[in-house]
Amino acid sequence: PCERATQTARCSSWKVRKSALLFPAKRQVAMRRATKDISSLRWFLLVLLLGQAACAVGLQAKPVRLVATSDVNDNQALTVEIVSGDGASLISRISALTAQDWFSQREALLKDHPEEIRSTKWEILPGMGVELTLMHRPSQAIFLFANYAGPGEHRLRLDTFKQPIIRLGKYRMEVVEQK
Repeated sequence: PCERATQTARCSSWKVRKSALLFPAKRQVAMRRATKDISSLRWFLLVLLLGQAACAVGLQAKPVRLVATSDVNDNQALTVEIVSGDGASLISRISALTAQDWFSQREALLKDHPEEIRSTKWEILPGMGVELTLMHRPSQAIFLFANYAGPGEHRLRLDTFKQPIIRLGKYRMEVVEQK
């Protein structure tokens, strides 16, 4: 039936369509596997490129773990913010702030120093644990502010620790160096 070249092309395409009609599940499984493999490869390459880009601009990775006790902040959500800053005068200014001062002056400081200050904020629930990897330049200072309901500094400087674990307790926080 497929004697001429044009008819052969039609005939072979019919075979492909016919096998797809006869075995649609096999084709779908094969397509899903191929798509999954390609997307996994894309993610791997993206992470690899981002890691190399971070090293190229002199960034360092710092793993940080936050662990909240079951009675943290009198059983209420606790706002925690990690702040990194550049420049000696700005670092000394931030290191003099308590958590209450930071959260009240936060918007003004971020507006006045958009290039020098980076911050990330979370709401931590009682019993919750969070693992982070912070990317920073060696010249940056990294602070953690916790907005506890009670009085206190509630500020930690994290860049002095290699792999800190921060235990968020009922009324205060403490840092433990990871072994």
